[in-house]
Parts: sequence; structure tokens; C-alpha cells
Amino acid sequence: MSDVRYVGFLGEASGFGVAARAHLAALDGAGVDVAARAVLFDPRGHLRDAPFDAPLDRLVRRSHAHRAVLVHSTPLALPLLREAGRLNIGVTVWETEALPAHWDAPVRTMDELWVPSEFSARAFRQATARPVHVVPHPVVAPPPGPRRFPGVPDDLFVFLAIFEWQDRKNPEGVVRAFRRAFGGRRDVALLLKVGSRLGADHGETLRLIERLTPTGIPFRTPPVFAVLQDALPPAAVAQLYRRADAYVSLHRAEGFGLCMAEAMAAGLPVIATGWSGNLEFMDGTTAFLVDHRLVAARQRQFRGDDPFRGMRWAEPDRDAAVDALRACVDQPSLRTRIAAAGQARVAAELAPSRIGALMRARLEALGALGALGARRPRPPRPLPPRGDR
Repeated sequence: MSDVRYVGFLGEASGFGVAARAHLAALDGAGVDVAARAVLFDPRGHLRDAPFDAPLDRLVRRSHAHRAVLVHSTPLALPLLREAGRLNIGVTVWETEALPAHWDAPVRTMDELWVPSEFSARAFRQATARPVHVVPHPVVAPPPGPRRFPGVPDDLFVFLAIFEWQDRKNPEGVVRAFRRAFGGRRDVALLLKVGSRLGADHGETLRLIERLTPTGIPFRTPPVFAVLQDALPPAAVAQLYRRADAYVSLHRAEGFGLCMAEAMAAGLPVIATGWSGNLEFMDGTTAFLVDHRLVAARQRQFRGDDPFRGMRWAEPDRDAAVDALRACVDQPSLRTRIAAAGQARVAAELAPSRIGALMRARLEALGALGALGARRPRPPRPLPPRGDR
């Protein structure tokens, strides 16, 4: 028998998949008797059980006679995974100041909500009277290894960005700021690991990428770009973090910013828009923050109903972004100081042991763990990063 069942898209390469695996590992490491259920949506939109990778696949085989269920999904999928007769806790996120109006009802199907930032929590508290608690994502550094990536020259200073190609992530802003900062230079590169699965028109995405950048490896110069569009195994994503010299996110809105946190954990200096959920674990001493103004949100490539319609998000200042990119390259002492401070902050605040203890304490307060307590917490196993968050 397990006290808690963790349900989510545990096999996905998306940000939800990465976060769900990290939370599950942290719970297990904290001594919580947790069972796992991995799910996916099939091509027809039906929910199905899914295969799940080691080392945590052993948790799928546990008995599911549980008191509480943690449902880690997008808000709209919460009702589909709710279990009657259990304490249902939704583990979810949103990226702007308010939820879409038609999301209020799905959110209210949960008894409680856990979100990764106070920024995200404010949006959910407007939509429901249910308790909303901030539970940050656990973050671990990529495993050690050679500082190389196939096709990337060793003598280049490499900026890395990992994201789904969509307006919220502002990929065009990253490319244009990089061109302006380093046009004509052959010693600085921008490496984009992109996906185009979540809500975007794939054909339009490919046309935008082709218009903005030379694609693929080897690099073309100047300016120096590479775009990786293929799915990468976990070990290859870890290689990206190890090879990079800095990470850049000129996002318009983030509920947390998991890739930024992973890059900080890896010891990379991070350049980021100074707005939304990433400010929960970074400030001007731990990252190069880029000024912004708030504007009306607009997803040009989104298929179907745009959930950001009528909202606002940040538009990073291009001059400030250019200055930050150049400072990161040209001021090594500043770059080193910021990277070290960011790594220390993530290690202190987002360690799996800390987040696991936080989740366990909340479950105990809810009476979900019964007379457990016999298992001692143990350090969770590091999970390799995956996907195109």
C-alpha cells in the first residue's frame, strides 16, 4: 500500500514531464511512500497509461491503495485525472497574472493546488478559494562529463537557449538581440534547442526558423548560429548544459523557468527577462536581468483558442538585452561572480532534499501520510534533464 499516488506526464520530454519526474524523485527521497502513474494523450486526445523510464519506473509497480493523489498536469487536464474518494492535489502552473476565464472550473475540481512560484500562485488564488501553496520545482545539476558537444568548436563562447518555439518564449527576440550584439564576430555562438509541439503551427515555425537563422550543425559564420530541432536523449541535453558558456532567456512570461534554474545549477551565468516566475530564484546578483515593459499578450503561431488573449506579459528591452549579452562575454569577472552566486542560490533553495521535505510536511499536515514515518528520507537520485522546455 502507498500513501500517495503521483500521476502525470512522467515520460514526456516537455517541461511538465521534467518537473513531474523531479517532484516524484524528491518525494521518494523524502521517505514518502509514493506510487507512480505515467499518462499521455494519444493522437485522438484520449488519456492513456504510458511507459516510464528508469530509475523511478519501479514506483509504477507499487500498490495504488492510496489516501491522496498528486495530479501533475496542465490546468485543463486536472479533472480528467482526478480520483473520486481521494484527496486530490493539483500540481500545475500558469505564466501570466490571471488564468483564462474558462480554466476556473477545472481548477476547482482539486482540493488543493501546488504551484512553483508566488507569481503563479497569485493567478490561481484569483480563480479559486481552494488552498494554493508554493512548491518550487526541485532542480539538480547535470551529471559531470566532458565539456563538448558534437559539431560545436571548442574555442567558441556559446550561448544556449532551450524552448518550445512560441511567442511566449520570444525566440525571435533572442535571435535579433544576438545578431545585434555580435554581428560579424566569429568567436561567439548562439545554440538554440527548439521544439514546436505545444500549440504552435509546425509549418509556420519551420518557416520562421529558416528565415531567422541558418539551421543545423556545423555552424555558419558570421554571425554564428545553430538550431537543433530533433529530440535529444537525456545525456545529450546534459551535454548541452556542460558545453554552454551562458544561458539566455528573453521570455515574455514564465510560471517558473525550469531551464533557467537548471542552467544556474550547472554553473552557467543566465541572462533573463526581469519579470514573472524566474524572479523567485534570481535577482540582479545571481543573473543578468533584462529590463522590460508590459504589453498586450499575443500568440501569433497558436492553433485554436489562444489562452493568453486579453492578458499582458513582458516585452524585454532590446538595448538592455544586447548590453547584457555583451557584458556576459566581455566581463569575465562579472560573469564568473554571477554564475557562482546563481549556482549557490539554486543549490540552497531548489535542492531536491529541501523540496521533498516541503512536500512531505504539507502531506503530513493534510493527514495524507497516516502512520508512515518509519522510512527515513534519503537523497533522491539525480535525474538527467530532458526536453524542449
